[in-house]
Amino acid sequence: MEKYFLIFLVFLFIVLLPSGFVFPSDISELQDKTKESFMQIEDVWRIPKEKQKEGIVKIYKEVLPSIYFIPFSDTTIPNQFLKIPENLSTNELANWFLKEHRLSQFMRYTKSRGLNLLRENIQETKRLIKIDLLSATDKERERALMYISEFKLSEFNEDVLGIFLHSTELESKAAYTMRDLQMYDGIKFLVSKPENPTKYFEILRTLQTNKKAHDSILPLLDSPDSEIRWKSAYALAESGDEILIPYIKKLIKDQKSEVRKQAAYMGFFLKDCAYKKVYSDLVTLLSDKDRSVRIEVVCMFSWNKDIVCAKAMLDLLRDNSLEERSHSRIWQAMHNLCGNYFGYYHGSDGWKPKTKNNKISIKKFEEWIANNKVK
Repeated sequence: MEKYFLIFLVFLFIVLLPSGFVFPSDISELQDKTKESFMQIEDVWRIPKEKQKEGIVKIYKEVLPSIYFIPFSDTTIPNQFLKIPENLSTNELANWFLKEHRLSQFMRYTKSRGLNLLRENIQETKRLIKIDLLSATDKERERALMYISEFKLSEFNEDVLGIFLHSTELESKAAYTMRDLQMYDGIKFLVSKPENPTKYFEILRTLQTNKKAHDSILPLLDSPDSEIRWKSAYALAESGDEILIPYIKKLIKDQKSEVRKQAAYMGFFLKDCAYKKVYSDLVTLLSDKDRSVRIEVVCMFSWNKDIVCAKAMLDLLRDNSLEERSHSRIWQAMHNLCGNYFGYYHGSDGWKPKTKNNKISIKKFEEWIANNKVK
């Protein structure tokens, strides 16, 4: 199992690895690397703080970068609940971890232990970051970005922006650091590339969540390029800014289905009176010509417990041509709406709506609609 765990995580996280990073070739090598790193970190923890400086430099420059991007399973036990034995040497403690816990748990603990060591010595860590930022090599500056992101050091905002604007190699890394630092003022720079202003649309969405719609993004909603329209709408989907109302009304009628979907999300994230102003526009999407749009809108209305979506939901639930993933979203939406599956069987061996069991379930849902006087 550990072998397949490693293969899967290599595939899943390869895009996150820094330049020059070499992933361990097998599970035994990964285990040895983690043990070596753990012992180096633990050794520094065990000496008086006033004598830790030399060790801190090594942890910062060599040890943590070598394991930082090795992912671990989210099913590991949170570190605060681990019962760590006392009075063991670093080697004995490492061996205890490997015997009593999964390797993924040991990896997680080792990384956390190293980061906490740097956090405890934050002034020295900042000093090392400043040195890296002045370096002429990408490796050192990339390392600085890693720690700035990890420790949310907003005092380095200007340095991060400088790297984004002037380093082609590190532009993407700097963009993600801007996200981690919640650099709302950096939005105008993230959309400043005329050839691809929505390149970082997912980062933009994070920076725009519950924030005023940025003046640099709003004009992109009127772009003649449909990809720019939907990505800019995606970026603003969770803003909740009522200034978006006229854009929502317009984009809900867009010719491109992906634009209409993202316009719907912008509408559903509006609050109170602003939401009411686009409500009737959102309702029109329940009869959209594109089934994928109807699915999205039905699901969003169901989270609001709004029975206006019930009949469109019923039609989709009856649709025998839907693939399993989309159909599962509909029966889940049914439960969101009325708190009941009505006995609908959604196992992989019988999820289709035309089975005997599911026909009965759908009939019960139809009766629920009638009893609730859905128009």
